[in-house]
Amino acid sequence: MTKELAGISVREAAAFVCYAGDSRAGFVAFRGLSGLDRGGSIVGLANDAIFGTRMRHMRSGIRLNSRINLRVEWKEDRLTRSADGHTVDISPKGCLAIVAQGFPLGQKVVVTNVSNGKSSEATLIWRGHEGRQGWELGLELESPAVDFWGVEF
Repeated sequence: MTKELAGISVREAAAFVCYAGDSRAGFVAFRGLSGLDRGGSIVGLANDAIFGTRMRHMRSGIRLNSRINLRVEWKEDRLTRSADGHTVDISPKGCLAIVAQGFPLGQKVVVTNVSNGKSSEATLIWRGHEGRQGWELGLELESPAVDFWGVEF
């Protein structure tokens, strides 16, 4: 069974095959284009369950490049704190955003779309680099309204 992996080259994509259902389940065979006839080598995954979780959080579904101003709120020391930011891209399930505040993975926050005032609880599922404008954050919305972003997917 072939696994699709985001962000890899065509050469690499052609090289990954997942063996499901045999004694090597959880292992990926890598066969470089020049090594197809030689059988390539086996690369083990640390844990197939972890791999499945990571793949579930990889980009999936429709993505739309869109800059939407947002506010992120969280609880800290019994106080509600907030930071402003904007999206880089959006999907029905969440967004990639640039926010002035960094958070640990798994942090629960409330995301508000500033343009329409709609809010949704969210979980930080990915944190990238800190840049001049703030942190790159992958936020998964928990139960957003269908029109949360104000666009139709």
